[in-house]
Amino acid sequence: QAQQQLQQRLPTTASSSSPNLQLIIRLIASSLRTQVAQAQADGTYQVNGQVLSMHPDSFLFQRVPPLVVYGEAMETPGSKGRALIRHVTPIHPEMLHKS
Repeated sequence: QAQQQLQQRLPTTASSSSPNLQLIIRLIASSLRTQVAQAQADGTYQVNGQVLSMHPDSFLFQRVPPLVVYGEAMETPGSKGRALIRHVTPIHPEMLHKS
């Protein structure tokens, strides 16, 4: 339901292949370069040796994109000592190398 609401708010020209959307994601990824996490075999993510898990409220919770950029990492009593990442967007490695 939340995804449908988001799609209704986006312009009809915005799709995952939209050049404008790709530019925005590239800008986010380059701005938050220290918050780019790589997926691990067990479904967690890692950045600079820190193990992260997807926040259960994330639309990506049941998915494991190979590379993501996140806006927030937080610990909760139920997170078992791992930081939970929120405001997550999947990215492609080449998005980090373009200027």
